[in-house]
Amino acid sequence: MRTKFIKNNKIVLLLAFLLLISFSGMKAQTVVYKYETVATTYKDLNSSSPTTVGSESIYTFEVITSGVTGAPFVIHTVAPLSLSTTIDGTYATDLAIGNPQTQNIYVKFIPTIVGYTGTNVTMTKGPDPVTGSLWLEAYGGTPSIPEMDVKGNNESIPDGNTITMTLDNTDFGETSTSLPKTFTIENTGNANLNITSITEGSSKFSIGTLTGSLSDNVITQAESSGTFTVTFDPDGATGEFTTTIVIQNNDSDEDPYTFSVKGTGVEGTPSAPTVGSATSIEETSFVANWNAVSGVTDYRLDVGTSSGFSTPITG
Repeated sequence: MRTKFIKNNKIVLLLAFLLLISFSGMKAQTVVYKYETVATTYKDLNSSSPTTVGSESIYTFEVITSGVTGAPFVIHTVAPLSLSTTIDGTYATDLAIGNPQTQNIYVKFIPTIVGYTGTNVTMTKGPDPVTGSLWLEAYGGTPSIPEMDVKGNNESIPDGNTITMTLDNTDFGETSTSLPKTFTIENTGNANLNITSITEGSSKFSIGTLTGSLSDNVITQAESSGTFTVTFDPDGATGEFTTTIVIQNNDSDEDPYTFSVKGTGVEGTPSAPTVGSATSIEETSFVANWNAVSGVTDYRLDVGTSSGFSTPITG
């Protein structure tokens, strides 16, 4: 019995040795990621030059596999990153590829928010993970866009405003003569604001030239603003007149920029006529002479016994 026990023990040791040889000969399934020929498990893609929100940047990585048998294997990531095997190919968050020893992949970043986004790049073969991962960080930068604001009397006038007020110069009040009001266009964004045109639709209003240190009606971030005038002239008409100021521009969400203005025409006080010398002077009569005033139909003639009209003659 003792001899048999020793023999069985040798058999057990031999089997364990063979298993050890077998397992030591198996290769682990691993993946290494390289950026610009340097193996890495972490990469900050663009902190020195952020990708503007809404635009895209593409980065190239080399994937090196070891011990991965069978195909295909899949590389995974999550939005706003996506993957492709060709720079102009179709990008997806799950990229199925064959089983080469090395493979270039392209990582596209399209930020949707300002700030850092971090995500893991991993690989699987079927249901099994492949050892090795890559953590990527990328920064979404503030978009370079113009932002337009219009002010009257230093009061902001919202885009689409239809409420007129004297406070912001949109209500010209009552007048019988030509009355100008000044408005300011401000660019509070970080890109050039291009003013294509400023128009309105009433014969009682007119628009002056956009002024300021501008070139081709472009308001840069450094210049920040330009001014224009709107003139209301009832031209003898009475009553309320309104129109809409329309500013065509390249603000992404305020083109065109519109607001209403109003003015009320009233009767004005006529100027005094220019009086000439009397003619046909008789003891009890004479002919008075004057130049007619436009729009005036009735005149009053005062006659006195002295040049100061201190003793007027009635009748």
